[in-house]
Amino acid sequence: WTAGCAFFGLAAVGALDAHIRGHVLELGAGTGVAGLSLARHGGSLAHLTLTDGMPAVVDNLRHNVAATAGLAALGVPVEVELLEWGDKDQPWLADHPVDVIVGTDLVYDLAAIPLLVGLLKRLLQPSGSASAAILALARRNVATVGLFFEALAAGGLQCEELVFSQETWRQVRGWASLAQDFGALQVGRDDPDDEGVEGSPPLGVHVLRICCRGEGTAA
Repeated sequence: WTAGCAFFGLAAVGALDAHIRGHVLELGAGTGVAGLSLARHGGSLAHLTLTDGMPAVVDNLRHNVAATAGLAALGVPVEVELLEWGDKDQPWLADHPVDVIVGTDLVYDLAAIPLLVGLLKRLLQPSGSASAAILALARRNVATVGLFFEALAAGGLQCEELVFSQETWRQVRGWASLAQDFGALQVGRDDPDDEGVEGSPPLGVHVLRICCRGEGTAA
């Protein structure tokens, strides 16, 4: 998925270092590419928990973690847990307070948006322990993304788009292209060679920092 691969690149070049610290929880981890990129990069990350709502995906995640660690030791402990967004009974979360939430390509199913926003509200301060959620999403369906923003606002959550230099986006393009989602890479661009204005996301990927309204937008 384009946003996951772009997130991988942003982590690899250190562009997310100011926002990633402590215990990081990944939602809808899928293959684990985004979270494992953070574990490999290190930085201020102390602990990583990869989650997904499908048991078969969770089993595959455990395999991928072991395979990645087999190539070279990961710099931080990595755990894998089953997490269904609508399930409020998650006792393991109480034992492992989360500092930052991450996720990629989570906004594509209209039915899942209320569940995602509800989970973010429970995990983010002041209800939870996480200071912010860093979510990367690809522009695919304007209506779906619009409903996500509306749900965030209705839920008392605020978001800001993280801005990266054009040089950073150029470095990230190689990782993003691994998704082979060339339609997403060209969304909103008439000229594939036009990098756009400074700080704009030329890959059709937006990286958002989300927190509860009143909790501030500083990293």
